[in-house]
Amino acid sequence: MTARLPAIDALLSPWNRNDAPGTVVAVARKGSVIHAAGYGMADLRHGIALDTRTVMRIGSQTKQFTVLLALMLERDGKLSMGDDLRRYLPWLPAYPAPVTLQHMADNQSGLRDFLQMMSWSGLPLAGPSTRATAREIIGRHAEVNFPPGEQMVYCNTGFFLLSEILEEVSGRSYNELLAERITGPTGMADSRLMARDTEVHPRLADHHVRGPSGGWERAQWGLALGGEGGMISTAEDMLRWQAHLAAPDPGMAPLLARMTRPAKF
Repeated sequence: MTARLPAIDALLSPWNRNDAPGTVVAVARKGSVIHAAGYGMADLRHGIALDTRTVMRIGSQTKQFTVLLALMLERDGKLSMGDDLRRYLPWLPAYPAPVTLQHMADNQSGLRDFLQMMSWSGLPLAGPSTRATAREIIGRHAEVNFPPGEQMVYCNTGFFLLSEILEEVSGRSYNELLAERITGPTGMADSRLMARDTEVHPRLADHHVRGPSGGWERAQWGLALGGEGGMISTAEDMLRWQAHLAAPDPGMAPLLARMTRPAKF
């Protein structure tokens, strides 16, 4: 992709250097790509620059795909967003009031965020841990921050549990569901779940962090990520996704309309 806007190039020129990590910026307007370019480095060790095909983590943008997969499975009769989550995950404690799948998708569950609980308990997010560790931590907490449906507070736990439910009711992995139902049909060939930073993928950017001396060092998450924030993608794939959101196929349109309908808060 070669579309460039001089104003964006000028704005990001301080990051467009060969001795520091940078960013990739892509902009679409009315279905047309008007800017797509990389600035700075994807891999300082090997001198690889960022571009629109660089694969990188998209973090919590993963959550939209998790909710869309849940709505697809609801349409198939595999689950109901109005169900108590303990119907699908009976290992969870009994909460003061039922927490539904819709509560979790709307960030209205009241559940405690498992990433915060890990940090507060002394488990560093950069240290090695497993999905079983997360389940164990979540399973210890029967208390909630507020009754479900009465507030909206961002919560990774809800999307972690949604991805667990997706795999439970479908008998498929998150990546299999993603490829079959979303990334395959939309041509997003470089978008998938990457549970751990130790995985190897073509064109994958490194994480960088400032070290004690002020120089750049490699960094990575130690925990195994899922439907709360584990996907990787490229600027080109995300532009394909934006185009699909703007003009979805007839089967996906009602699900996307439901996702974008304003919630209580």
